[in-house]
Amino acid sequence: MLARLIITAVTYIICGMAPALVAHYLVRARFIGGAWTGILVGVVGAFTGALIDVFLLSGIPDLLPVANVVDAGPPLIVAILLIVLFALVSRTNE
Repeated sequence: MLARLIITAVTYIICGMAPALVAHYLVRARFIGGAWTGILVGVVGAFTGALIDVFLLSGIPDLLPVANVVDAGPPLIVAILLIVLFALVSRTNE
């Protein structure tokens, strides 16, 4: 049970961190507060996507199954959307 919880948490954290780091370092998106704020927004988006997956999409098959424990699809999609929105808001406030 503990291993399942750890795999789930690490998957959501990676789903939030990876798009933020790609956006900041490869795409050169500018965030208010730098890369750390982008990572925070991405992780919050990933956990929000997980809640959406659990409560609204429980009947749909997994998009990106990780170790047959967790579905990484909705957290990744919501994290990317929030990071894009945050980058757009950060751009207009410069």
